[in-house]
Amino acid sequence: MPNFVKHRSQEAEELWQSVESHLPAVFTSLDAGTLAQSPEHYKTIADCVALHFARSIESRRIHDNAVSAAKHHVFEDQDKLKQLALAKHGLHLDAPAILGNIATEVLADLNQTEASGELFQEWIEEVFHETRRYLAGSRVSVHHTDTDVEFLLGDCPAIGIGPNMHPMHRVPLYEATAILMPLGPKALAMLDRGASESPSDVPVQGEFAFYMNRAQVAQAHRQVYYRPSSSFLAGLARAYRPPRKFRTSSNEPL
Repeated sequence: MPNFVKHRSQEAEELWQSVESHLPAVFTSLDAGTLAQSPEHYKTIADCVALHFARSIESRRIHDNAVSAAKHHVFEDQDKLKQLALAKHGLHLDAPAILGNIATEVLADLNQTEASGELFQEWIEEVFHETRRYLAGSRVSVHHTDTDVEFLLGDCPAIGIGPNMHPMHRVPLYEATAILMPLGPKALAMLDRGASESPSDVPVQGEFAFYMNRAQVAQAHRQVYYRPSSSFLAGLARAYRPPRKFRTSSNEPL
């Protein structure tokens, strides 16, 4: 997404790269089947999932909605605006234009930091750090598909799962029992908050892979990626089928 962070963008990019620069070694180990021999790679995977959960178009939407709601609240709080007008002008004023000017003055600093991108830059970095800290206590495991079904990768690829979830709505971080994200066409990372121990590489059954793909499609804002010549068409055709139930613990079968 162009200009995702426009304020101090180089600093933000350096923060993202502090995670992503370690990924080539993870993928090399994953392809070689030696991931279990490199415990440090699991921390990189956890950080990568945290990064993509935080640095996403969905997070941008959440931020923009929160700012819009705050601005709306200021304009709607007529009693507070009248009090401010009295304090400023010494008069009891209730003309909409005057109260609107008072609201605009109240929001001047917010509008300035939002327009420059400073507000979002500080917020998204804080969200990443908190997501990373919170998920650091999760059990990290990697699972492979046991069929020819391949994972799709949406532009909001880290999917939170929890009880009564709906594939079209991302589960909030603190309500998710696990966060899942494809690491490639055949591999899926799981960060499980409730697991007592890290499970072995339990294969991902075809039906669950289809449901995971459905969530990738449903939660994507703009694009969904797939490997050329993969089983994409069959996967996409079934991606909109209603899910039976999302797995909420690594102790349940995939």
